[in-house]
Amino acid sequence: FLLATGGTVLAANGPLVYGQVLDDQSGRPLADARVELWNSDQPSSAPGSITRTDAEGSYQISLPVADAILRITAPGYNEAFRSVAATKHKVRRIADARLSRRYESPPFDFRVGTRLELVPAEVELQVPPGAFADQVTFFATRLSDQALPASLPLGWSPIWSFELQATTGKLNTPLRLRLQSLLKSGYLVAVFDPAAQEWLHLEGIETEEPDSGLVFDLAKLGVVVLLKPDPPPHTPLVPENGAVVSGVKPA
Repeated sequence: FLLATGGTVLAANGPLVYGQVLDDQSGRPLADARVELWNSDQPSSAPGSITRTDAEGSYQISLPVADAILRITAPGYNEAFRSVAATKHKVRRIADARLSRRYESPPFDFRVGTRLELVPAEVELQVPPGAFADQVTFFATRLSDQALPASLPLGWSPIWSFELQATTGKLNTPLRLRLQSLLKSGYLVAVFDPAAQEWLHLEGIETEEPDSGLVFDLAKLGVVVLLKPDPPPHTPLVPENGAVVSGVKPA
């Protein structure tokens, strides 16, 4: 996830927030993880301040007056974000971030492409020939509910989620996600937009190929998730293709 430099830099003299970063598989603290503070109104600006976790995976960082976003990264792991609303409290704890170690997929020739079975007999990822301009190391990492990069809107729960990344982040042609069956009523596939800090609905296409179900074109690397709605009366609406996935209002 790359953001351009420049823009408004955040002040680092406001209320103090603190939290902990953990390895999602083992539950152990992640030392030396990087925590960046971003202005939520200007996510393309440079980070206002940066800190790192200690041996216990703990960090603390000062907030500006405005709302902010914490971006949390560690080498070899997926990234996480935490939205932090401006607060009058002097000290506030942020929800722990659990990062998953990235899973390296079997090597393949970028000129030929490959197919990866993400969920046996259910979900396949197709990397078409020439999707990358050069040889890459590709990562397809299944994420637990706690390791999602950001919270889901209220009323939605994940069935499965994957982070798709490579040693180069640029795609020449979209990757293709293929589901063996059609989606159940109200279910949807969404991708996470780090710049907007939103989950976006991705609409599938039915094909005439045998046993194809639905296919989804992934124009960018990142996190993709299959969501199911909560039962009535707390069922959220399914948005239009490409629109933000919204939740229900808290009771």
